Amino acid sequence: FKCLSVALLGIDLLSALVTRLQDRFRNHVGTVLPSLIDRLGDSKDQVRDQDQILLLKIMEQAATPQYVWDRMLGGFKHKNNRTREGVCLCLISTLNM
Repeated sequence: FKCLSVALLGIDLLSALVTRLQDRFRNHVGTVLPSLIDRLGDSKDQVRDQDQILLLKIMEQAATPQYVWDRMLGGFKHKNNRTREGVCLCLISTLNM
């Protein structure tokens, strides 16, 4: 339970930063994406869902979807199958934006 709340708190903090900084957050996208991609493979549904929401928020408020996806392509070859699935689901959500 403790790890769940730590992961969700981290996602909430990043979400607040994206809201606050808007396009100025773009410079930090490359720094946070590896961790966000890893969280797409989290064992907890709630963490995966909030992570995907944050990724879409980054694409809407901080950087273009193309900019983000150029840096997320490695997620399709991630060692964790749940992460690969999460990246595919995120792509579907991006296309439906």
